[in-house]
Amino acid sequence: MAAKVPGPWGMCPLPPIDEGTLCLIPISPIFDVTSLPPVKYAARPLVMFFGGAWDAKSTLGKLFISWDQEGHHNMKRVCDKYNHPPHISSFYTWDEEAKAVDDILREIESDPELPLCLVGHSFGGDSAISVAKKVHAKSKGYRIELVVTLDAVSPSAHFVRQKAKPANVHFWFNVYVEWELEWNNLIAAIGGHWGEQKQADSNVVMPKGIHHNDAVAMFDVIKGAVWNFHALGK
Repeated sequence: MAAKVPGPWGMCPLPPIDEGTLCLIPISPIFDVTSLPPVKYAARPLVMFFGGAWDAKSTLGKLFISWDQEGHHNMKRVCDKYNHPPHISSFYTWDEEAKAVDDILREIESDPELPLCLVGHSFGGDSAISVAKKVHAKSKGYRIELVVTLDAVSPSAHFVRQKAKPANVHFWFNVYVEWELEWNNLIAAIGGHWGEQKQADSNVVMPKGIHHNDAVAMFDVIKGAVWNFHALGK
């Protein structure tokens, strides 16, 4: 039976570490890890961050920079400030899926047991799921421990809003904002807002006042799980 961690916006189920042993991982900075068995890795855990349109180097991204300096590079800032040894972090724009897949395949060729976590915001959330699927198609049974989608967006959601959990993903945390009439939320709706996902292992809805561009606030809620993702499947 999965553990449940009380959070400010509900109970989030977490998988057991070993039979009879539950690992309680916080979804908020105000909660501490209550039990975590020692974990041995063959390599340092790798966390890959995928940014949204504001983070992109494309014409679209540059257009947004002109009027949203604060929101620009918000996911890039999350990656730059991520400091949780022994983790290694790297950043990709939402349109760098091919590069991310190649990097993963190269890493797991040298270490098939590499612990991997993918975190994506907005368009980057869709990219994280897509990268996981492409890795599954090209690798031989490699499992991605954790995928985190932060208010994911994709044009395909206008036609099929519910997304399939990739077969090689052990745990999927989906974080999303509630609809409020606000410019950033409107942009997300136009882009194809995912919202709650039925195949996610846990859905975390942000409180009113947190909007689509608040990637930092969304990551703060889930960062405890990212800090300890390498223990999820042990």
